[in-house]
Amino acid sequence: GVDVFEQHGFAGGMVGGVVPEYRLPQDVFDRDLKPLRDLGIKIQYGKQAGRDFTLSQLRDDGYDNVAIMVGAQLGKTLGLDNEQCEGVIDALQFLRDSREDQPQELGQRIGIIGAGDTAMDCARVARRLSGAEVSLIYRRTIDQMPADREEITHLLEEGIAVLELLKPQQLVVDDGKLRGLVCRRTEYKGDRDASGRKIPHEIADTDFELPLDTLILAISQHAMLDFFGNEPIAVNDRGYIDVDPVSFETSVPGVYAGGDVANDGPASIVKAAAAGKAIANAILNRDPQTASLVHNTVDIADIQRRKSHREWRVPAPTLPLEDRHGFEEVVLTYSGAQARREAARCLDCDRYCSICVGVCPNLALLTYETEAGNGSACLLYTSPSPRDCNEYLVCRLLLEKGGGGGGGGGGGGG
Repeated sequence: GVDVFEQHGFAGGMVGGVVPEYRLPQDVFDRDLKPLRDLGIKIQYGKQAGRDFTLSQLRDDGYDNVAIMVGAQLGKTLGLDNEQCEGVIDALQFLRDSREDQPQELGQRIGIIGAGDTAMDCARVARRLSGAEVSLIYRRTIDQMPADREEITHLLEEGIAVLELLKPQQLVVDDGKLRGLVCRRTEYKGDRDASGRKIPHEIADTDFELPLDTLILAISQHAMLDFFGNEPIAVNDRGYIDVDPVSFETSVPGVYAGGDVANDGPASIVKAAAAGKAIANAILNRDPQTASLVHNTVDIADIQRRKSHREWRVPAPTLPLEDRHGFEEVVLTYSGAQARREAARCLDCDRYCSICVGVCPNLALLTYETEAGNGSACLLYTSPSPRDCNEYLVCRLLLEKGGGGGGGGGGGGG
């Protein structure tokens, strides 16, 4: 059997207790959870790792395989004095309280620090709960935000201000309660960090006070790993569990980890779900490739024809702005005709890719069709020596600029 130990009184972790209902309605989540209940999976609520049990205890109790999917629950802070004052709130706690219909008093001037999807959620939820002035404070500019572009668009559509190029310096606190935030203006000087993002530099003598009643910190999260007991599980230099990239097994045999707690830390719900499937395959000693491998005949001429025409994405229908007062779902469902039109844009990259051939400005890459041992078509990419392409500088620049996605006159991809 399978047992799930859940800290909270609801299932689903971040999905079930943090993601706002305008993104994931409760009835949709319940529908997805029902098959797990029908399979007989037991969910033990109110069981917190490190408090009610340790990993060592689970193994002593006879659990041959253990999957750690606890997420990254500990919010990062600004490192400023008085962050424990009334009015400064952790993002995940704020979203969780909102989902449980226990929202905190926010006041009329609300600030959010952060630029990821969690920050977008906090700002939009705060606006819905309070109807007050909500501002997102960011040390860079909107174009550098890591949040999904669609989330940023919805944020701006709903009238939430983004205060760019501002870095928090000091909390203004009066009698234990937040009154404001001192910010310093920043600027770009042309340099970039290791990820390619522009580096903001502080501008001297530009500090000013931003009046606030509530400040929500949506910077990022750390993993809480206080439940290992005597198990020597390897952790990387970022503080997340180090796992095998295919099986997601940790340094301890039979112990797996996935989602925000593993490898690179917080990512997406989709990646966490994929990790769960990979862990299940590893536990069942099943090759994930064999279950889905289907050999289809590839009509290369048809695929090349479709790649030569750009087909723009079909915009998803959304709830009108005048109706976005509560938590009704914002991104709505395609009609049947819209869904078919959008699906037809697929470039079948799983069957025939060759995108690198289409974007190579030196025409240095070629695609060859060969006969594999099972009779299906497989594709082989070849390239000249590195010096012929200046040590592949062009390819590297294309990847850094995101140019690799427009292959062969590109249909746009799904």
